[in-house]
Amino acid sequence: MRTWLDPTRAGEIVVSLREQPERWEPVAADWRAARAVRAHVERHLGPVEALFVERRPDRVLITLLHVVRPEAHVLVTCGMSSLAMPGRTADGRPRRAELVLGLPRGGPPGGDGGWPIDLLTTLARHPHKTRTPLEAGRTVAHGVPPRPFAPDTPFCGALIRPPVGVPDGFERFAGDDGAPVDLLLVTPLVADELRLARRLGSLVLLDQLDAAAVGLVADSARRPVTARGPSARRPPGGTPTSGGGRAAGTRSRSSPPRTPGRCGS
Repeated sequence: MRTWLDPTRAGEIVVSLREQPERWEPVAADWRAARAVRAHVERHLGPVEALFVERRPDRVLITLLHVVRPEAHVLVTCGMSSLAMPGRTADGRPRRAELVLGLPRGGPPGGDGGWPIDLLTTLARHPHKTRTPLEAGRTVAHGVPPRPFAPDTPFCGALIRPPVGVPDGFERFAGDDGAPVDLLLVTPLVADELRLARRLGSLVLLDQLDAAAVGLVADSARRPVTARGPSARRPPGGTPTSGGGRAAGTRSRSSPPRTPGRCGS
């Protein structure tokens, strides 16, 4: 049983990248909280090499921290946790989170066309603009019907999940006010994978992603998990039969490049 998933909160949200808001709201920026996020990232992932800063923030100031790891460019939001999301934790504390996404080392740190930057900043702002919590188990669709984030990627959606492929201890830290801050992984999806989550639920999709060793790195060339054969599935109560090894000192390992899937309605 995945104790982190609350079935009453899981579901799909729809976003639109680069969409201008109808009304710009005053910006909340908490520099002490931002320092706590950066300190946590550098303690577990390594030094921050660069910052991606919004030109015109809305409601919250979202900065992306860029860390170069041996296996990936890693982007982590900094600013989402400056405001609490709706609801409370099990022990009654505010719900706070930041987002993480990995990209292949062979490409630019912001991804081809910059869509990973747009995706992270859009998602980080979403709970504060819509009063809808962003939690593990939620899926995200880019429009209705879902359309690719950019012309050069098959991805048109995402799954929010606990982080994998990162050092132990990275998944949560205490903010400057003592409240816990969760780190959530954004795993981009193709249309068939979104449909699988709609039809059977995000837990089934997550099991397929785990079995295919889809981890930290968002590789546009990977094969959709819906196209994998029986050998890639997780045996009942067992470990993945292919590509599911665990790297020492990390929570998982990403899959090798595959043939890209395609987005559609």
